[in-house]
Amino acid sequence: MTKRIKYILCVMFTFFIAKTNVFAGSLSIWSGAKEVTVGQTVTVSVNANNLAGTFNVSSSNNEILAGGESGKWLDNDTYTYTFTAKSAGTATITASSIDVADYDRNAKFSGSKSVSIVVKNKSTSSSGGSSNSNKGGTTADKKEYDANNNLKSLTIDGQSIEPAFNKDTTEYKLSLDQSIEKINIQASAESGKASVSGTGEKTLSQGENTIEVKVTAENGNEKVYKIIVTVEDKHPIFTKIGKNTYTVVKKNNNLIDKLENYEEVTIKIDAQDVIAYKNNKTNVLLVILKDKENKLAYYTYNEQTKKYEEYHYIKVGNITLQILPSKTPEKYTKDKLKIQNQTIDYYKISKKNKIGLIYGTNIKTGNTDYYVYDTEEETLSRYYNPEVKVYKQELKQLKEYTMIVIGVIAFLSIIVIIFSLKKGKKKKHLKTM
Repeated sequence: MTKRIKYILCVMFTFFIAKTNVFAGSLSIWSGAKEVTVGQTVTVSVNANNLAGTFNVSSSNNEILAGGESGKWLDNDTYTYTFTAKSAGTATITASSIDVADYDRNAKFSGSKSVSIVVKNKSTSSSGGSSNSNKGGTTADKKEYDANNNLKSLTIDGQSIEPAFNKDTTEYKLSLDQSIEKINIQASAESGKASVSGTGEKTLSQGENTIEVKVTAENGNEKVYKIIVTVEDKHPIFTKIGKNTYTVVKKNNNLIDKLENYEEVTIKIDAQDVIAYKNNKTNVLLVILKDKENKLAYYTYNEQTKKYEEYHYIKVGNITLQILPSKTPEKYTKDKLKIQNQTIDYYKISKKNKIGLIYGTNIKTGNTDYYVYDTEEETLSRYYNPEVKVYKQELKQLKEYTMIVIGVIAFLSIIVIIFSLKKGKKKKHLKTM
């Protein structure tokens, strides 16, 4: 091959590689400002270059910077989101792919990009003072932001809190009869420039309920007033799981979201009526328990053994999986995976592998099996093990061959027996002659 031909081939190859890299799909994100003040808004733009699909754009802390959207469709274009600064701190805005395709590579795209934004409190400098500029001696007036975050009043319709309201007292108590399921809280701020949240109608559960009323001053400073409402249950049902004690919640009152594929039923626990939820496919029965910090959660309940177990589940796409304990599959190692605010058992071939197995029951179909979870693409599908299938096929064939061999041996044995009997009769006949 001549040097000229080699040179041409080299140039063509280099051009091909360069072209492939230039037109590959990419995701980018940028903000209109790197620093904002409480109460201001900031725009964040996301560009999907040669990509098409749904994206999730969210804040790492909505208490600092609130906004974003999940499931937004972008098709080789740019979309701008608006975030509102709530309190001082730093928040990271992340754009990540949900179900996205790369135009040029003709393949699925997965990835994310982030940008950090600093939120600062408003200035509290006095408006009466002045400062000389280093550049020309001009006077710059600074606006004074109100720092008053006190309540002027705090009441509950038809009820009296203890102690009596005082703007400097931040914790109050109230005891109610178990027949009362809701209360209405009213409050007003001492400063007309402050905002109040946490008021209005509140649904109660039996036992202790902690309600927070928050006052935010104009400068962003916050003050929280707590109301501890105890709904007296004359016959509470307690249960102990491990070292922790829980209270059985007898009525839901929309305090916790109802789960799909479960229907509400009434059962008896300690001879008392308790609202529970049953899945007819899996026959799993759920009740609501409340811990000492008043947190509510679903637990499985066995009516025969009277035992409770914490209910773990994840929902990925169209699959809702109840997580169950399992032996570690052969060739796999047991690991822990944090997904949807839960830590569950996860089985992997190797630590570097981003695909592993989760064991559980599909609450829609009732199927209990291993499911494959991809931590990178966040997808869940039923596990298919080709080795198991091959083994079952070989076992079936072996059984068929065994039956054939047994049949042949039986057939040959019958022929031998018949031949022996005929031979014996012939010898006997010769002896009698």
